[in-house]
Amino acid sequence: MIPDESQLIPDESQLINQFARGNGSVFVGAGLSVGAGLPGWADLVKPLAQKVNSPEGSSYPDIAQYYVNLNDKPTLVNYVLSKLRRPGFGPTEIHKQLAKLPVSRIFTTNYDRLLEDAFNAQGLSIGKIVTDEHLALMDSPEKSLIKIHGDLEQPESWVLTSDDYDNYFSNHPGIANLLGMDLHSRTVLFLGYSFNDIDLRMILSRVKRVAGRFRKNLFAVQFNSTSLEVEELKRRGVRVIGLKAKAGKFNQALAQWLEDFNRRIRECSELQPTARQLLTIDFINSSLPPRSGDLLGRAADLERVMDGLRSRYPLIAIQGDAGVGKTSLATEVGSACSSNRSGSAEEVIFEYIVWISAKDKPGQKLWLDDVLNAIADTTNNPAIKQLTSKTPQEKEEKAGRVRQLLGCYKILVIIDNFETIDDPELIGWLERLPYPSKAIVTSRPRSGCLAAWTVELKGLPAEEATELLKQQASQDGLVVESHTLNRLAGVADGNPQAMKLALGQVQGESVALEQIVNQLDNPGRKPEEIFKELFSGSWERLSAPARQILLVTPLFVGVSSIRKDALAAATGLPSHDFDQGLGQCLRFRLLEQGNDPQRYVIHPMTRDFASDQLGSQKEEWRREAKHRCTEYFRQFVRERVIRPRPEPPYWNALVSDRMVKLDPEWPSIQQVMTWADEDGQDEVLVELVMLLVHYMDSRFLNLERLEYVGKAVAALQRMGRQEEEALLRIDALGWTYVEESKVDQAYKEIFRGFEIARGEDLRALGLAWRARVRVERKEFERANELIHEALVIDASPWIRFRVNMAAGDIALKRGGREDAKTALGFYQRAAKAADSYGGEGYGYQIGPRIGLAYLGVGKVKEAERKFKELSGLEQIPIGKLYAEYGLALVTRERGNLPEARVMLNDVKVKLSRRTRSNLLLRLIEEQEARMQGSPGLRTG
Repeated sequence: MIPDESQLIPDESQLINQFARGNGSVFVGAGLSVGAGLPGWADLVKPLAQKVNSPEGSSYPDIAQYYVNLNDKPTLVNYVLSKLRRPGFGPTEIHKQLAKLPVSRIFTTNYDRLLEDAFNAQGLSIGKIVTDEHLALMDSPEKSLIKIHGDLEQPESWVLTSDDYDNYFSNHPGIANLLGMDLHSRTVLFLGYSFNDIDLRMILSRVKRVAGRFRKNLFAVQFNSTSLEVEELKRRGVRVIGLKAKAGKFNQALAQWLEDFNRRIRECSELQPTARQLLTIDFINSSLPPRSGDLLGRAADLERVMDGLRSRYPLIAIQGDAGVGKTSLATEVGSACSSNRSGSAEEVIFEYIVWISAKDKPGQKLWLDDVLNAIADTTNNPAIKQLTSKTPQEKEEKAGRVRQLLGCYKILVIIDNFETIDDPELIGWLERLPYPSKAIVTSRPRSGCLAAWTVELKGLPAEEATELLKQQASQDGLVVESHTLNRLAGVADGNPQAMKLALGQVQGESVALEQIVNQLDNPGRKPEEIFKELFSGSWERLSAPARQILLVTPLFVGVSSIRKDALAAATGLPSHDFDQGLGQCLRFRLLEQGNDPQRYVIHPMTRDFASDQLGSQKEEWRREAKHRCTEYFRQFVRERVIRPRPEPPYWNALVSDRMVKLDPEWPSIQQVMTWADEDGQDEVLVELVMLLVHYMDSRFLNLERLEYVGKAVAALQRMGRQEEEALLRIDALGWTYVEESKVDQAYKEIFRGFEIARGEDLRALGLAWRARVRVERKEFERANELIHEALVIDASPWIRFRVNMAAGDIALKRGGREDAKTALGFYQRAAKAADSYGGEGYGYQIGPRIGLAYLGVGKVKEAERKFKELSGLEQIPIGKLYAEYGLALVTRERGNLPEARVMLNDVKVKLSRRTRSNLLLRLIEEQEARMQGSPGLRTG
């Protein structure tokens, strides 16, 4: 009755795994109601067809429309009610199994109450959505039943006639958007729809319009399907789960399958990694700052925030005075939400934690775009970040893409220091965050009320405050009388940061804590006045080296912690003075050691104080500090980028594994390049760009690459350095525009560079890249002429590598077997040239091309071996994706077309999250089109 288990659910990672993670949706069709004994479309409409004498082949909605045209809508409604309101019909075992599925939404085109009754019978609740006005109910964590064709008790909501079908989406834009979002972003299972079901075809048409090539996987359970039906549904993007059963046994077979499906989802759920585990594998990139340790006395506050995350509120606000511990509490909440420490079912787990500090950009006015970009970064969707927000339409598109992410995944967005943000657009957006995602903001008390679950954070109670002081005093080796600690806790109003700063001033100093307490003991003093007193006291007692360390900390923006050697370099202090000053900053609690002993964290209030002090310094001092910081990062980049071979600048910065050290410092490196551009330091800008072009390429940083290379080209023009300008135009700007599918701009830059180039190397490279662009334009004859010119030039090995690679691309694009053999020869010569100077990035460019050429000449095993060699390139994402693309083609060549399509789709989804346009993306789309149209395989 049921086929072998391995055939039941194709690709568990795409169906079971997604449902286990809560990323599934179910669509329920008329077949399940028929199985419960209710009439189906045919039973309802057949008598009407006879009454209206409808033309042969008329669809069910057309027949209903003819009936209304001859009679009226109420008459049709009464007829349908007479057929559906029959006693004795109830939910089947199928409906009961559906109620157990771990989904937040079930869509149905049925009018009846069978699903609602199945939930009620098991003591479960489900919210019913029939009209757009009901969508507000979806803010609740309660499951939702979206009845897209109406509800039995609301005949005015029914979709029956062809007019109803035609006008449904325009009359229900809210439900249409929800439907589109789920079809776009979730893995969908269709149950109860036959191959010819008009409702299924309507929904699939919707998929094509709203989701396009970005849609998730769609699955449909079908009974006794023919191979033609299976292939047709696959063409429409639906993968068939084929069940076999005799007539009258469909219900039993489907119920058994659903029971097994639920069991396997439960088993998979138990094996699902927690969000904290996901941090270290392939899914979550939390941007949380380091934790500050256990939060003494904040257990109740932590639970209040957790209650907010469990509530229907999309926004939770942690409010309190400066230094009271809002940031620490938010960090602790983020950590708790990304690890299942207790194993309790009550834990609140999120798949992504997005941390944004408003302190990084004190002059920022419009924040929504920054928040959208941060979400795109953390969820590994840089393609969204590339969308601009210059017009209302562009902004709406970008916000809509992020909203789909927030509705598909459980994402926790935390915005620290929210009091510095005055952006009503962002506030409104946060207050309407879609379930299941949530947002937390930390803020000092502000005028105006947020529509939020608010947690007011006060100072620690006296007992906990004193206990915290005792722990800190003991850690620092201080002996302080209890009554003095009690007094400090009182005058500081239990404010943890204030108490830390006060106790820090005693470290190694002659100033007694009692004296500090007396200075602070002024009833009615506001928290900001206390901190002003404390910071002023610390500043007075700091040595000159410690002050200098504190002054340079604001230069490091966009990073959660600062490298020790970077801090030392920025100060310009001798090592002895720096160590002495750093120790004092640590003792005074102005800096804290991060999780890495070589990195240091600064509290936002301390950074504010340091920024104020930096602003009061002479311009010359600030300029020198920026210069030292710049020189540090220039050397930092040189040491981690420059290779012994090739020796010439630019080519000595080809991709290598040492570049991974740049990743955590990238925000600071970008800041240095921005300073260089703003301050007219052309030499610095050019050097850094020449060193970082290949790094940016390997990290999908195409927008940044275009921006900074453009600035460097302008600088080189000012300096009259034409050969370097030509190099950047040809190899950096030109090739990046090719990657971005901007072929005309690519050719323009390459040709401009070629015109001013003087050396043989650049002439050969310019000809090769011009030929490569001609191929993108399908101008093969001209491409052949240009590449032959390039091949005869006696160029350096790294140029020969690129010329031969381009020649191979041109040959492979022609598509014949002999062409593939020719391409393989060019690629092998390119690889040999690269070997002569130490290779490039584990062969991430040439390796996949050799694999594709092997496929073109029919050497499938050799191709598979080459792609598997490259599949472990975690440090070079584009190389790994090319390898996965190649393995999909190997699978197709071995005759497994369905699996090959799934593998290609997986690569496309990963790639689409990183970039809006890419050569590999276009290759995938070409292959998908060929797989649809022909069983043969062409690898060009």
